[in-house]
Amino acid sequence: MNNKVELTGTVINYSEKTGESAKGTWKRQNIVVRTPNEFKNEIPVGFFNKDLDVKLGDEVTLTAFVGGRKYEDRWYLDLDGDTLAVVSPAKVKGKAPEPTTQPVGLGEVDEQLPF
Repeated sequence: MNNKVELTGTVINYSEKTGESAKGTWKRQNIVVRTPNEFKNEIPVGFFNKDLDVKLGDEVTLTAFVGGRKYEDRWYLDLDGDTLAVVSPAKVKGKAPEPTTQPVGLGEVDEQLPF
């Protein structure tokens, strides 16, 4: 029985949390992927101690292990990320403004300044 799934979609949310344990420093990165199907499912996936290079808007393909746990008489589904590949980087909307050579906000100096 295989409890591994593959998803493809767009990253719509990213969060990261780090901490210390008896075994050392840990890092948990969570992403939410919107799948391109009819219902546009938004699926959270957690990656533990992985170095993800992902940005909002990236189209990714990932594999995750499906698991579950019981908490206070309720069952919860977990998707623990295994691999992640960026299929298409996020598209940049518009062009960045050109840098100005003139300082912003400095006009004529008022001779009546108190300092």
